[in-house]
Amino acid sequence: MNNGKRVNSITYGALMTALLGVVLFFNRQTAGTFDLYLFWIIPLPVIVYVLKFGIRQSFVLATSMVLLSFIIASPVTVFYVVGSITVGLIYGYGMTKRWSSLKLIISVIIVSLVMSTLSLFVFANVFGYNITKEITWYRETFTSMVDRIASGNETLASMVVSLLQDRFILTLIIFSEVVTSIMEGILIHLLSFALLKKLKMETPPIKPISEITAPKWLKVFVFTSFAALFISSITAVSQYNDIIMLAMVIVYAICMLYGYLLVVTIVTLKYPNKATRTLVLSAIVIVMFFFPPLTYICGLVDIYTNTRQNIIREIAKNGISNR
Repeated sequence: MNNGKRVNSITYGALMTALLGVVLFFNRQTAGTFDLYLFWIIPLPVIVYVLKFGIRQSFVLATSMVLLSFIIASPVTVFYVVGSITVGLIYGYGMTKRWSSLKLIISVIIVSLVMSTLSLFVFANVFGYNITKEITWYRETFTSMVDRIASGNETLASMVVSLLQDRFILTLIIFSEVVTSIMEGILIHLLSFALLKKLKMETPPIKPISEITAPKWLKVFVFTSFAALFISSITAVSQYNDIIMLAMVIVYAICMLYGYLLVVTIVTLKYPNKATRTLVLSAIVIVMFFFPPLTYICGLVDIYTNTRQNIIREIAKNGISNR
């Protein structure tokens, strides 16, 4: 590294560390309100630094950031800062090695899962988290909600309450952490793409929507889950209800993803004006969120048909731009 680039690396590093100090100070003054959001913010400048000055020089930046967080932040915030910096270093290194989008996203997901595991089970006392009390609270809350929703239907209430065993609730908690990690991986990937494109730097590869299709194993899983749900509703196979319900939660997340892809494509075709498209899309997403059957229908249509691909071909044929 020549002297000019070394001076630039020191200057950029000092600026990023100072900005981190401001964020951590503000976060501490607000009692750690933004702890969870650090995982989405801190990796971005670290990724830019890695691409600009290399992975070795980035370790100097990472060390200075961690030391500063020990001085300013609480132990919980330090934990999130270390994890966020790790994500930035790994993602930036992957960019220099030209990893695929899937590999970059998986690297973020793995770090996020490790952080979740440590916070939930290893350092739970430090985070003020008690998994046993959490499960009890969820069971009591769900039970009271079911009693109100069932409105005297004792059969329905007893069936739902029978599912609310500790093992099932723990499975849901773990599943929610996995889904959160997946969403964080995708979010950081998209934010990195937007930032690097804005800075006119090398961007991570983004797979076109037309190429995102449901693999055969996913179609089999969705079909099997619905079949198991139908069979369990007409037979007395109660010992597998918790597994079936967990599978249906996964299926709902899958249908939500592919359903949103289908909706975005259709709205893009029907409403080429950006303002109108944003308004209509926001309204449809809200409706889908509050009406799960609509989400299932849209997702299943996209998974088992070529509707979205046909729409994209129509967009290309008619020359409709994504303004």
